Amino acid sequence: MSNHRLVHGDVAARNILIGPGLSARVSGLGVAFGGHKMDSAMRRRAAEVPLKWQAPERIMMQLSIDRSDVWSFGILLYELITLGSPPYPELEPLSVLPKLQGSYRMKRPENCGGPLYDLMKYCWMWSFKDRPAFSAIIKLLQSSLHLAATKAVCVPEVIDMVEYNRKAGLLS
Repeated sequence: MSNHRLVHGDVAARNILIGPGLSARVSGLGVAFGGHKMDSAMRRRAAEVPLKWQAPERIMMQLSIDRSDVWSFGILLYELITLGSPPYPELEPLSVLPKLQGSYRMKRPENCGGPLYDLMKYCWMWSFKDRPAFSAIIKLLQSSLHLAATKAVCVPEVIDMVEYNRKAGLLS
């Protein structure tokens, strides 16, 4: 993403397509755009992205850059390691930014190793300048591959979509 100066704007599990060989592709490029400033059409599309996935600079200044997508990638990692739990389940969407301003970050999920949680926190650095580039994230993930668990995981219960949407701050 960052090599092409394309900002996706909605990196989330709901926008990941799984293909042959468990390859993953980011979809939902309808909100993607190049450059840093948003015109009114881009602002409308950006407003459709739930707050809990947005980087602080995007919420406060409507500034979307590749490092904003890095923040959202950290949220995607949380979604993956928790098998689809919504981010910040204990917070209402409008209370997320004030909590983040007070240095709040989500706790380490159960079954999440230290290196992966460290990567999540790295993605959630307040200043976008302190977040890793996607090229660095790829290197970090590759170097930690030997630490990955190899046992199969599955969601233990049926997901209540109404409750999920409420906790995630998604429109039902």
